[in-house]
Amino acid sequence: MKKICLMAGVMFFVSIGALKIEAKDKIEAVSIGGSAPEVSVEMINDKEYGKKFSLADYKDKVVVLEFWATWCPPCRESIPHLSKIQEKYGDKIVVIGVSTEGKKDVEKFYKAQENMKYRVAVDKKEKTSKTYMEGFKVEGIPHAFIIKEGKITWHGHPMEMDKELEKMLSAEPVVDTEKKSGEKPAVKDEDQKK
Repeated sequence: MKKICLMAGVMFFVSIGALKIEAKDKIEAVSIGGSAPEVSVEMINDKEYGKKFSLADYKDKVVVLEFWATWCPPCRESIPHLSKIQEKYGDKIVVIGVSTEGKKDVEKFYKAQENMKYRVAVDKKEKTSKTYMEGFKVEGIPHAFIIKEGKITWHGHPMEMDKELEKMLSAEPVVDTEKKSGEKPAVKDEDQKK
C-alpha cells in the first residue's frame, strides 16, 4: 500500500511539472485587429546597439516587424524595398528586421550591407518569432507584420505591404468645415466613410 501511495505521489508531482512546462511554452494568441504581443529582441544597428526593442517606445508610429535570415535569398531581395519604405515615411514608421540567427552572424551581414536603412535585431530565445510566426501559423520567411496603435493590422510578404502602408500612413483626418455657430469642427476619417 505504501508503494502505491508513493507511486501516486510521484506521478502527481511529475504531472504538475509537465503542466508547468506546457504552460510556459504556450504560444500567445494573436490575430488581425488583436493586440500586438510585446517584442523581445536585441538591437544590433549602430545607434541602438545592445538595446532592447519595445513596442511601447513606438506607440505613436506604425511598426513593420519583419522576420528574415541572412541565408534567405528572398529575404535579401526585400532589404532594398524595406529601406525605401523606411526612407519614404521617415519618422512616421519604424521598420525592424528580426533574425533568429546568432548575433555574430547577423552583425557581420549587417555591417557588410550598405542598403539596410532600417533597424535590425536578433531574437536570441526565438520568443518573438514563435509568438508572431507560430501564432499566425506562418512557416516561411521573409514575413512582415504591420502594427499600428498596439494592434496587428496586416501580415504577409514584405514586398506586398505597400498599399496597406500607403492607406495607413496617408490617411490624414479631414476637418469638417461646416459648423454651426459656437460649435467646434468635427473630425472625419475618410477611411471610415461607408
